[in-house]
This record gives sequence, structure tokens and C-alpha cells, in this order.
Amino acid sequence: MTVTTPDLSKPPYQHERHIAELAVQRASLLTRRVLAGILNPSPTSSSSTSTSGTSTPQLHHDNHPDCRVSVASISKPDFSPVTAADFAVQALLTAAIRAHFPHDGFIGEEDADALRTDPVLARQVFDLVRSCASINESGDEALSPALPQTIPEVLSLIDLGGRGTGSPTARFWAMDPIDGTAAFMRGQQYAVSLCLIEGGREVVGVLGCPNLGITLPSFSSSSSPTCTATYIISEDSTPSPDAQDQDQDQDQKQTANGILLSAVRSQGATIRPIADQTSQTDLLPAIPLTKFSSSSSATSSQTSPTDMSNLHFIDSLSTPATSSSLVARVATLAGVPNYSFPGTELYSSHMRYVAMILGGRSHVQVRIPKPMTKATYIWDHAGAQLIYVEATAGKGKVTDLRGRQIDYGRGRKLDGNWGVITAHEEVAGRLLEIVKGIVG
Repeated sequence: MTVTTPDLSKPPYQHERHIAELAVQRASLLTRRVLAGILNPSPTSSSSTSTSGTSTPQLHHDNHPDCRVSVASISKPDFSPVTAADFAVQALLTAAIRAHFPHDGFIGEEDADALRTDPVLARQVFDLVRSCASINESGDEALSPALPQTIPEVLSLIDLGGRGTGSPTARFWAMDPIDGTAAFMRGQQYAVSLCLIEGGREVVGVLGCPNLGITLPSFSSSSSPTCTATYIISEDSTPSPDAQDQDQDQDQKQTANGILLSAVRSQGATIRPIADQTSQTDLLPAIPLTKFSSSSSATSSQTSPTDMSNLHFIDSLSTPATSSSLVARVATLAGVPNYSFPGTELYSSHMRYVAMILGGRSHVQVRIPKPMTKATYIWDHAGAQLIYVEATAGKGKVTDLRGRQIDYGRGRKLDGNWGVITAHEEVAGRLLEIVKGIVG
């Protein structure tokens, strides 16, 4: 076990942030290999049938970083899919954090019950986890010693999160191994999320977006580049920079094939490309992520959201958890034309936050839970909200539909809150009034 002593000369939580970034990047690279196998299965892949009747193609990787692996999926009680990659990523994230912070707790979306009754699937999860030991991936020296050696160890790691509870005073890590598994299996946008929570508040947040291509400022053009551009992202295509970014010279840009976002409370947010696993062994340089700055707000892409009719709503029309019809009423009452709703549609909860983080001042998100909907779990929100607030220097606001701050100290669920509004401070209050007029 690798336990390190904090460097008191650095701002707080820098070590936690660094290990979390390494862990999320490694997990993101694994999901990218798995996704390649889902979209382009190898003709030589063999398959067997698990005890649950699921056809499970066998893992095959030949120690090559660009290999494609195929995985099966099963359905949870709420009929949402979960793949071997979900389980493997949760084990990887937990192992990395536990090795460096052994006294911390965990809350994760998955538990290992299904794996204990399905030895074929359990073996595939184990092989996925162990494949990271034989491939030159990011943070090798810091993370590889933490890899589990046996299937029971993998299952125990998964259950640390799956059975974790949290508390108002606890220090624990919340994680969603693959947020948007259904979109992931279609080759669309998904995220790997990890968040450190203390005293019911997010203090470190890291998001990996392995399937999101984006153009970032290049270090070759400046000694200290800053990302201020606005992007509109979508499920099926790489994001399109706004006119401001398109006017930049090509030599001032770098194309990121996947991005890593992170933040520490009161210390700002950063964005960086996910490392190329064939040539990199560590994190690529981070770029400060500064939205709503005085320089960027003067551009057309950062038009003041005072005119509510220009609001750009981010929503999911297919999620079973929230009511898009009620959110559409909010947009209508705000003056947004019907043909403009939603401005961006994304299935993954965390990717909708990413759309807010990378978007402009007019981007808003309103989540109104459906009646009798399933509970709201912390892993669908933790980390991303912190990154949004930090990237906007506090000008981006996140509250529930009653105007209350989000409380992460109630356990696995957000039982102290109902719904979410994410918006620039100039319009957040008015959106809250509209919502209250609709839902009371």
C-alpha cells in the first residue's frame, strides 16, 4: 500500500487531486479500449455464456494499448444497463484512492452481487482490471502497485463503494464509473467521475470524457494558455468551437481526443487532453479553465443572458428520471422559442454538466424530477457541480428547485434536495421563480 504524507508547502488537496486525475485518466483509457471492442468487435473474438445467460465475449488484448476488447452487459433492477467495464472502472478507481488514502470511505454506483453469481462475468471484470498492469498507461508508478491480484479482491473493492454510506461529517469519495452506460454502448458521450466529499461538500472533482474531441489552446503558442472559449457539444459529433475559437490560428491550438476536467474548492478548475496511451506515462499539462471572464464576455459567444429568450437549455429527452415537458414549459415562459428546446441534448448526467462547463453564459440546466421517480443519487452530480462553479469563478450557480445548496452529507442519495438548477447568477434567480410557479 502506498501511503504518502501531504506536502504542506502546497495548497490543500493537491495530492488528492493528482491521484484522482491519474486514476480517472487510467480508467478513461480502459473504457476507450472497451468501446473500440463494442463498436468494432474483433473477428477473432470468442464468446462463452455466463451463468445468467448473457453472451460474454472473451477478453483478448495481447498486451497492446490499441487492442479492442468486447464486454457483455446486464440489466439492473431499474433496467439500466451495466457492463463489465462499469465494474472494472469502479474497482480501478477504488484501488487507486485506497492505496494512497486508506482511511477514506467510498460511495459507488455498482456492487458486486451480480458478479458473485456469474463467474464468467467476474472473470472478465478481473481480466479488464489486470489488463491495465500490462499496458503502459498513465501514472504507472503511482497506480500500478494498487492493482488487485485476485477476483475476490476485485469484488471486495467494488463493494467498498457499492455498500458505502457516507455521512454529514465523513470524508469519502463518490464515483460513477461510467455515467451514461447506454450512450457509451452506442459510442456516444459518457463520463468517468470521481469526487472527494468532506462535511457534505465537494472539495475535489475530476471528470474524464474519453469520447469528447475538443480544440484547446496550445502550450506552443503561450507560456501560460487559458481556456476561455465556448463549445457546443453533442452526442454524435465532436464539439464545434464558437466563432471566437475558429478565428484562432491553427498553431495556437491542440486537438484533444478526450478531455480531463478537474477542480479543487476555491482553487479554480483546469482542463487537459487525456494522454495518448501509446506514448504518455503521466498527465499532460493542465490548462486553467476560466469562463465568464471580462475578456471572454465581450465576445458574441458570451452574450449576456439578461435576455431570457436567448437561453440555451441543456436537457435529456430520454432520461426516465426528469420531466422534459415541464422543463420545456420553463423555457417557454422564459421566452425561448419552441424550436430552440433543447439547445443541447445529452443522455449522460455528467456530460450535461460538461456542456454547462464548456458552454457560455446563456447555457442553463433545469432538472425537474418526475413524480414517483427513483431517488437522486450523489454519483450522478458530485464533482461536476464543483467543476462548474470553479470554472466560472463562482458566477455559475447550482441549487435545488427550492433554492437550497446541494447537500452531499445525507448518504447515497440527495435526500435533502429536490431537483437542480444550474445557471449563470444573472438568470438563476429568475429561473427559480419560473420553476416555483410551475411546480409550487
